[in-house]
Amino acid sequence: NNNVSEQIDLMFSDRTLNQTEADNATDGVSINFNHALSSIVFSAVENDAKAGYQITGITIQGDFVTKATFNETVTDGSTYVYSVGGTSNTAVPAWSNPTTTTGQKYTPSFTAYTVTGTTTEFTGGNDAGQAKTAILTIPQTIPNNAKVTITYVYTPNNGVGGTYNKTVNFSEFITTGTPITAWEVGKRYTYLFQFGGTKKIFFAPTVKNWTSVAAGTVEI
Repeated sequence: NNNVSEQIDLMFSDRTLNQTEADNATDGVSINFNHALSSIVFSAVENDAKAGYQITGITIQGDFVTKATFNETVTDGSTYVYSVGGTSNTAVPAWSNPTTTTGQKYTPSFTAYTVTGTTTEFTGGNDAGQAKTAILTIPQTIPNNAKVTITYVYTPNNGVGGTYNKTVNFSEFITTGTPITAWEVGKRYTYLFQFGGTKKIFFAPTVKNWTSVAAGTVEI
């Protein structure tokens, strides 16, 4: 659903075999559930003590897969092993028959978030003041035109601030390991906005007084 607040998580369970009443009379039968979708969340941190930032909106847009078929691909047997992309296991969950929606938009709603010096997730609901608005997507290769637009208010200690929009492609997010090119089954991806940077030059302009010069006299 492109309305993030109405998205529903899709889950599937591991198979539980050979259970008896004697084994589970007290604690119940243990059933493990797995996420079939991918989750996208955003966090922010301020590295700039000279200014204040408040995030007021965020949107992701691109030619995303919005429909597909999910199949747990279970083969009956004495064991059950969950493996994405496995070949010798009895359960190989997979998505197929993808349908792409051109220019699909996801816009999670959340309480305007004031960025602090502590890295904090502001869309996934980890902070008590934020709604649980993580974006759920069908696992897919991230399209080349996938981009995220963030709206924020900039209030410097000195000078004039304002409201700004910043749009970046997902390929511009820097990773320390292998670049992320796909959103996979059961994984939550946290993208970080770093405000102020680690090195920044600040300007403190002043206006010097005019220098008075006697430019001459004329008689009228």
